[in-house]
Amino acid sequence: MREDLLKILGIVVVVIFLLYLGSNALKMHLNMQRSIFEGLTNNVDSGIGGSAATYATSISQQMTALQDSLLIKKYNTDYENVILNLDEYIGLAMLQTSLLINPKDITTPENIALLTNLNTLNAAKQSLNNVMTVVDQH
Repeated sequence: MREDLLKILGIVVVVIFLLYLGSNALKMHLNMQRSIFEGLTNNVDSGIGGSAATYATSISQQMTALQDSLLIKKYNTDYENVILNLDEYIGLAMLQTSLLINPKDITTPENIALLTNLNTLNAAKQSLNNVMTVVDQH
């Protein structure tokens, strides 16, 4: 009987300890959310906003280094050919994927996976259009 009482007492202590940990974790989570929200409302002259100009300069420097390494003006035609070939290849992959879809039950996991793949390929084609715009601008 005494052993049962010790087991129950041990379980109660463990449950109280777990509740204590859970409440502390919840408090820390709420405090972190509150501090993030407060960080978003800071003045431009302080905090993150105060270093935005430095950050912009750093991005500009990295962009220049990337432009210098790509040599877009020199390899413009090659880049355009790569993009056009990729666009056509992705289009063919989309056709191939479309032909694998079983129209009898469009909601099967296999068909959903194929449709997801089709959407991903479509997004890739749109991204290639954006890349072509960047190449054309340089």
